[in-house]
Amino acid sequence: VRAEVGEDKRNTNAEPTTLNAEQKDGPSLPEYNGLGEPGPLVHAVEQVSGYEDEVIASLGRVPNYYGVWMLGRILDSDTTPEQRARVLALLHKLAGSDDVPDSIRALARETYEFRE
Repeated sequence: VRAEVGEDKRNTNAEPTTLNAEQKDGPSLPEYNGLGEPGPLVHAVEQVSGYEDEVIASLGRVPNYYGVWMLGRILDSDTTPEQRARVLALLHKLAGSDDVPDSIRALARETYEFRE
């Protein structure tokens, strides 16, 4: 994310590489790393206008733990019915895909079932 702390972040862009920083089979850091889960990275990305579309696109390229985790946060936020349906459809797809690592598939299934 291109922004300094305290800077107005509404007009910055979420870089896809930032969203793909995690390993494909789980977080690159332990789930509970003392910084919160996942901590400052998610909070910074959430300040970027339109970040939701980048998260969705990122998961289309490389399904990853934090991306799926962020989908749950998107569903818990103020979102349009259309975006909610899109996120739920992606979670459902990831949860049933044999091409997705087991840990990510399980998180997608849990996130989908909890919020559908």
